Amino acid sequence: MTSTELLVEGVELMLLGIGTVFVFLIMLVGCITAMSRLVTRYIPEKSAEVAAPRHMASAPPAEVDQQTLIAIGEAIRRHRARQAH
Repeated sequence: MTSTELLVEGVELMLLGIGTVFVFLIMLVGCITAMSRLVTRYIPEKSAEVAAPRHMASAPPAEVDQQTLIAIGEAIRRHRARQAH
């Protein structure tokens, strides 16, 4: 084979490969579009009333007794002492 024949065969293979990828991508876009239409047709969106979160009134913070505060403070002190080693 001459270099011209090899070059022509290389260009043919390149065009075949590019064409194959192009056809695959076109089919992929078509499938995604079709699935999107099917989903929007048969699965309706939830109404805005249901989708919007409702704001609940916040409860007043519960008071913590003195013994609980002391226990929390002691746990923090022990944790920090252990981390220092």
